[in-house]
Amino acid sequence: MGSRWVGLIAALGVSIGSAAQAQTAQPVYVLSQDATGASSILVVTPAATTTQPYSVATFRSVAGTPDGISVVGSGTTAYVRDQTANTIAAISLIDPTAAPKIISGLSLPEGHSTPGSTDTLYIANGTANTLSLVPTRGPTVDTIAATISGFSAPRGVLALTDFEANGSFDTVYVANFSANTVSVVTGSGGVATGISTTIPVDVGPTNLAFGGGMLYVANSGANDISVIDPVGLAVTTTITGVNQPKAMFLSPEGTTLYAVAAGDNAVDVIPLAGPAADTIVATIPVGRGATDAKITTDGNEAYVLNTTDNSISVLSLVTNSVSQTITGVGTVQNLAIGAAPTTVVGAVLPGSRSVQQGNTATVFATIINTGEDVVSNCRIDLPIQQSSPLSVTATTTDPATNLLNGIPNAPIDLFPGAPQTFLLAFQASAVTTMTTQPLQFFCQGTAPATLITGVNTVDLAFGATATADVIVVSATVSNDGILHIPLSTAGVGAGAAFTVASANVGVAGALTVTADLGGATLPLSLLVCQTDPTTGQCLAPPSTSVPVTIAANATPTFSIFAFAQGSVAALPGANRIFLRFLDGQGVSHGDTSVAVETD
Repeated sequence: MGSRWVGLIAALGVSIGSAAQAQTAQPVYVLSQDATGASSILVVTPAATTTQPYSVATFRSVAGTPDGISVVGSGTTAYVRDQTANTIAAISLIDPTAAPKIISGLSLPEGHSTPGSTDTLYIANGTANTLSLVPTRGPTVDTIAATISGFSAPRGVLALTDFEANGSFDTVYVANFSANTVSVVTGSGGVATGISTTIPVDVGPTNLAFGGGMLYVANSGANDISVIDPVGLAVTTTITGVNQPKAMFLSPEGTTLYAVAAGDNAVDVIPLAGPAADTIVATIPVGRGATDAKITTDGNEAYVLNTTDNSISVLSLVTNSVSQTITGVGTVQNLAIGAAPTTVVGAVLPGSRSVQQGNTATVFATIINTGEDVVSNCRIDLPIQQSSPLSVTATTTDPATNLLNGIPNAPIDLFPGAPQTFLLAFQASAVTTMTTQPLQFFCQGTAPATLITGVNTVDLAFGATATADVIVVSATVSNDGILHIPLSTAGVGAGAAFTVASANVGVAGALTVTADLGGATLPLSLLVCQTDPTTGQCLAPPSTSVPVTIAANATPTFSIFAFAQGSVAALPGANRIFLRFLDGQGVSHGDTSVAVETD
């Protein structure tokens, strides 16, 4: 791994070795009722003792009579179904005090799925026999954008995204319980638009799973599983002997299918290749009333919900046995598994763009896998549940040339220590200013990269007219993105400085160049001066701010001086110095930042 990427990781305060070692198991979210009938979301996490390997805590209460939960996207949002109220609530898993966003207008909502690579939630309406399409980002977030009809008591929903050179489209599979079929819904432009074909299966299809290039359909009325070739759009084989199949999941490599057999209170183990392919080779006994099950990202464990025993069986998929039984979870309704701790870090450059609304604002971004294993389906996007006029397209680039070399918004795999560069193209449907716009750098089954203002956020201004648009790049003496200020034995530091180069790619504008600490309280004083690009000398004595008029295509340079009156800890994610180019309304038309610490 090149030194420039090691420097970026160091500047973010991340150690490659420690990032992998610090991982813990994924949290499990359980929808539960207490003795009074009140509903809440419980979170089950590993405990520090051997006598109680798992701890159970209440994450938050949930109104109504919810009966289903799923975690989608990057693990920051849970969708909680309430069939009595005909709603689905989008609940933040970051802030338990945040008010849920309610998706209404549904009709006995059943299964719901989002492919995670696009921005649409697909919800089956069991009474209306329709499929609702709900955006998870953008100005119409959590409202029904379109409805597709033609289903028959739809139950399970599975959405996948395909990427081709001419764009992406979602394929959605819907199990029709009454018709004993699976509808295939296809479309274009990133979303599904209509039923393209219907595939006959066995009696009572409910749940769906995908892996190893094949689609699996649990037929609860026939005690079997249909295996569908999604290319040939037909059943290729039937796995028999599964007593009342419910939830299914596949091993990460797609070679083993696990099916919850509710009639046997067990999980059946079914290899998909070799001499025993598509037959049950082992049965793992679990609790009574087994219905739902989820597998961890690493494929080592799975969690099975037992609704009669009100417990959770923890399966070791290494030994195909129950390793623990979790109790004390109330009257359980449903479960979902959260995101694994992140192993990715991300950064953008430049930190600010200002364009006329209707034009595209672009920045470069880099995502790095600091873990020890390959992570898949990695992407960069706006936060899920953000309602704004913004949209973004992320396309991979060649890091040596910055030329585009990928398909827009296509997810990628990241190898350990491997960086991938992107071009991010932002557009806005209305005049808007977004200060410290957060971005999510994430991979399948993992939480997003830690958000660091000035590192993986961007200031965006889409104005009614053309404005100054200053590209700003900073450099420190140590070339690691950190300003090191020496401290004397008396505890008062000598000054240290970093330099800034800029280029106005917009129209001429009158701006004020100023330095600040981004809201942090640190024992630092800051001064700024414009410099001679040739000599680096200040053109005037440094001051707290410098008014400048920057012509189009002008490339002024600056120096920023920092003086310490006490120690500043090495916390690059929190302790930073920002340089901003502000207009008369305080809107940024260019900025950059460096980490700061005292030595």
